Amino acid sequence: MSLSSYSNNSTSKPTIFQKMLDTFYELLEQIHKDEVVLFLGSGSSRLCVRNDGTSGLSGQELAMEILMELNRGEKPDFSVSLTEAAEFYSACKASARGGLDRFIEARLKGLQPSMGHFIATAFPWRAVITTNYSTEAEEAYAEAQQDGFAAQHIHVIRHDADYDYYVEHPQTVPFYKPHGCITIPNDISSRMVITSQDYFESMRIRSRIYQEIEHLCTNYNTLFIGYSLNDFTFRNIFYDLHKNLGMWNKMSFSVGPWRNELLFKWTQRAMDKNFNTLLINDNFDTFMLRLLQEQNYPIPNSLAQKIENLWDFAKGTNKNYFEGFDLQQFIHKNR
Repeated sequence: MSLSSYSNNSTSKPTIFQKMLDTFYELLEQIHKDEVVLFLGSGSSRLCVRNDGTSGLSGQELAMEILMELNRGEKPDFSVSLTEAAEFYSACKASARGGLDRFIEARLKGLQPSMGHFIATAFPWRAVITTNYSTEAEEAYAEAQQDGFAAQHIHVIRHDADYDYYVEHPQTVPFYKPHGCITIPNDISSRMVITSQDYFESMRIRSRIYQEIEHLCTNYNTLFIGYSLNDFTFRNIFYDLHKNLGMWNKMSFSVGPWRNELLFKWTQRAMDKNFNTLLINDNFDTFMLRLLQEQNYPIPNSLAQKIENLWDFAKGTNKNYFEGFDLQQFIHKNR
């Protein structure tokens, strides 16, 4: 499959489309030069599933599940942000904030990595950063290392104390979780960043992690996958970089599905002009497949087998973006 398939999804003018083609190959080159930081947002885990068949959630969907928990299972006729829903829960439930953490842990625990997660492990990132509370990305790395197709060994940094090990083992790649993790619930000093107070306190709670992320974003290209452009973390990073670096700002890429063509076109132009950021209309799994397809490196047989095993499921869950992919052609080319 060639990058010309993007023309089915892109709604921008040819000049912007040509820039997308050129910078896509530039992105691959930068990845293999160890110059790209990968950010994974909630959209990267939304198509993951658990053994009981439930799927991952966007921030808005998690907020709705919290509201339904408060409303005895009934879906209210309004929606709020995840931050607002979290604050309602803490105020209304006798279990307070600890109960909120346990609710989120129970809902997100056990999500299985998707095809995109496994493919991502085969690329050499400068660092990986996820604002997700769940653990599917770390589990993909553990399986990839066991099967021999991971490009790197990661060290997960959930709170500042974890950073000391990374300093002593610089051969590992840092995997930052600045918003915390379901593996450490009910810990006030390392709590998940959910409520307004959490966001206010986050720089203090994980000051070293945020300093390192700022350094990475200042000095390397960034690839954001699964983020809403209104996301608090996403916007703060971009505004800070634009304010401090201006024309010195590195190139950024933001991948996510866009259903409204006109909105995508306007937003693409604005992000390109104002933030030196290329928007790519794609899902996580299919974007990672395109990266793998277009690089000039052979892929390990163990990864090819993993892709083959997950192909039908990925095709079913990414149907709007899977057009043009052929399993036999893909396997033949990459083996």
